[in-house]
Amino acid sequence: MTQATFLGLLEQLHLHLELKETNIWQPLPTDTWLAISLLKLATSASLHYVGHLFGMGKATITEAILEVCDTLSDVLGYTMLCVHDLLAVVVGFHDLGFSQCIRALDRTHIPITCPLQRDHPYYSQWCFQSIVLQVITDHCSVFTNMSASWVDSAYNACIFQNSALPALVESECFAP
Repeated sequence: MTQATFLGLLEQLHLHLELKETNIWQPLPTDTWLAISLLKLATSASLHYVGHLFGMGKATITEAILEVCDTLSDVLGYTMLCVHDLLAVVVGFHDLGFSQCIRALDRTHIPITCPLQRDHPYYSQWCFQSIVLQVITDHCSVFTNMSASWVDSAYNACIFQNSALPALVESECFAP
C-alpha cells in the first residue's frame, strides 16, 4: 500500500474512528489503529506479534482491529472500486483467454466455527461449516466488490440478487 493510499483511507475513516479522551485512558491515534488493522489483515501475523511491533497488548490490538473493520464496513461497505482504464482490463482478460470480459464473478466457501446447536444452516455440501464469499475481480485478481454473509444453502443467483451489485448496476455506478 502506498503512503498516498494509506492517507486517503485515513482521511475517509478519521472522523469515524476518533475516540474521546478520558481521565483514565489516552486514546491511540487513528493512524495507529488503521496501521495495526491493515498489518493484521494483510499478513498472517499473530496478534501477539502485531502487539509486539506496536508495543501493545493483544486486547488493545483486537479492539483496534474490530473497531477499524466495523468502521470500514459502515463507511466504505458499499463503495465500488472503479476501473480507470477499461481497455487495459479488456486486453488483460483477453490475454487470459476471456474475450469481451471486464469483470469476473465467483464465490468460495470460507470455513467457520459455530455453536453445535446452530450449525445446520452453515453446514456445506463438503461436510464443514462455512459462509459464502462472493467476489468480483478484474484481470489482475484485484477485488472490486465482495459480499460475505451467506450460508452454504444459498444459491449463486440468490446471493447475487441480494447483494448490493444489482442496485449498483441499475444506478450506473458499476459497468456490467
